[in-house]
This record gives sequence, C-alpha cells and structure tokens, in this order.
Amino acid sequence: MYYITISKDVYVLESNAISAGVGSLISTAEIKVLICYVISGVNSPVPGKQLANLLNIEGIANYFEVMEALEALLNSGNLTYNEADDTYFVTKSGAAAAETLKTILPFTIKEKAFALTAKMIARLKNAKDTRIETVKENGFTYIICSAVENGVDLMSVKLMVTDETQAQAIKERFLDNPSLVYTGLVDLLTTDK
Repeated sequence: MYYITISKDVYVLESNAISAGVGSLISTAEIKVLICYVISGVNSPVPGKQLANLLNIEGIANYFEVMEALEALLNSGNLTYNEADDTYFVTKSGAAAAETLKTILPFTIKEKAFALTAKMIARLKNAKDTRIETVKENGFTYIICSAVENGVDLMSVKLMVTDETQAQAIKERFLDNPSLVYTGLVDLLTTDK
C-alpha cells in the first residue's frame, strides 16, 4: 500500500475505484494523478465531461470516478474550473504533483491517455476554425467542409456523399487536420504530379 500526497490531501493507493474494464486504473489516487498529468501535458483547458467520457470509452477509468476525481482535485487546489466553457486547467501544484507522481501510472495507460487527450484538444481547436455542414439538394446529400480564419473562408469543398454515414466519416477526418487537407489540396492543384 502506498501513500501519496497531492496538495494537502493524502491518498492511499489501493483498489478503491470502479473499474472501467480490463487494464483500467482501479485507484482513485492514480486517476487523480492521470488527470493532472494529461491536463498538464496538453497545457490547455480540458472539458471535464469529454475527458471522463473519453477515458471511460477507452477503458482507462470509470466515467463517474473521473468526474469525482475532477471535483476533488478542484477542491484541493490542483485544478481550476472555467464554468463558461466547462473546462479544467491544472494549477502549479497539480502539475508539480503529476510530475512527481507520474511514475506510479502504468506507462501504456499514461501515454494512451495523453495521446487521446491531445487529439481531443486538437479536434476542439480545429472545430473552432472550421465550418462543416451536410445539405440535401435534388435528392442528393452533400457535405461542405470549410477552413476558416478570422471569419474568412480559406477553403471550402463541397462533396457529394452516398449517405449520412459517409458524411460523418469525412467530417471526422476533416476535423482531425483541416490544415493538412488545405495544404494537400493546394499542393495537388499547383504541382505537375
């Protein structure tokens, strides 16, 4: 049994969390360290409910345990909360605790959670710089993907799709990296390949 201090709180590292699946974190203290670790690593405000949902879907930690850990970390001064956009940001003490205690986390879980959180943050930022809509015209379905900067369309592409499922797949790929789509399209249209 390990004792861990985060801020003024002492946590006992034991199997006291509800499992999210095989290989998931089963210690409330580990979940708290993981939260501070990933939020500190992405160095960006993170939506709590989306983080909890992501960690649950990926089998890393139980949704309700993550939500409780977020609240406990907020109350202990390891996180701050922005009610306007429902995001959490790690404080200096939370970042220091995560750096000190990160070795208690399994490497694969730590790296997977960080990569998933970083991708989630990138997609949220990309969503702010894009406009995507699905329209029906003359019995056909189209998706229109636009890359936007300062309210001006840098690129807008309208594609006919077979159905809503294909439109959703295109939307997801576009949100992954709209600048790659933009530069790829410019390269394709301006080179002799």
